[in-house]
Amino acid sequence: MRIPALSLVLSGGLLLAACNEPADNGNSEASDPGNDVVATVNDVPITADMLELHIQRRAGARAPRLSDDERETLLLELVEMELIAQDARDHGMDEHRRVKAQVENMQRAVLAHERIEHLHREPFDDEMLESLYGERFADRPHREYRIRQILLESRDDAEAILEELADGADFAELAQRYSAGSGASDGGDPGWMASDQMADAVAERIMELSPGEYSTDPVETSHGWYVVKLQNVRTARPPEFDAVRGILQAMLMDQRVKAYLRDLRDAGDVMLYRTEVED
Repeated sequence: MRIPALSLVLSGGLLLAACNEPADNGNSEASDPGNDVVATVNDVPITADMLELHIQRRAGARAPRLSDDERETLLLELVEMELIAQDARDHGMDEHRRVKAQVENMQRAVLAHERIEHLHREPFDDEMLESLYGERFADRPHREYRIRQILLESRDDAEAILEELADGADFAELAQRYSAGSGASDGGDPGWMASDQMADAVAERIMELSPGEYSTDPVETSHGWYVVKLQNVRTARPPEFDAVRGILQAMLMDQRVKAYLRDLRDAGDVMLYRTEVED
């Protein structure tokens, strides 16, 4: 891994990335000089925790595999950042209104992220997972659909395809020629799919069709415009509990975070001030 010089990295956004690191309020464990100090900059300590956060931010998944020289380079980078920050304070920049707002937002974001991470670390017991499994998988019919789809960039393109189909063109051949979607080389056939594996609008339209029918109107999605055909439907066995455990945990986590935010909003005293726009 080649670590660019700090002067280059700063212009490329390192300072913005650093704003995602926890802000020190002067009372944290990391500000204690006894907490494995790896450098001091004009008597200001840089701790091992600070360095590890910086390394993780810069190297990501490669962080554990960095060489000693690469870690040293990142330590020097952090030292230079501290030198620049001290110089900025000497010039009174820490009192600038915009800088104060950025620091407050940075601290707010770090605290919010840490609180949500704490929620993510709280495990779910098997009883909750099994209850959701029954609700979402075991106790409801599990249908899969074999479709063909043609993905186009515009509604006009989709309507042109529909005109060709009305004139007797073969759906699979049109998909091979024009579709930008999955399975285009197989005539627009992505294989058997559950409804939650399709774009919502596509799934809704497919469920309105009988096998052999295609949609006579283009279907708009965030990916583009679809022309879709239903080939067949089958009832499949629900997936095994262990196969969807991760999905169930993600569903419960989503419910937990939404409930947590809802409770905070209900308990909080929030007022929004909007500037009226003159006509």
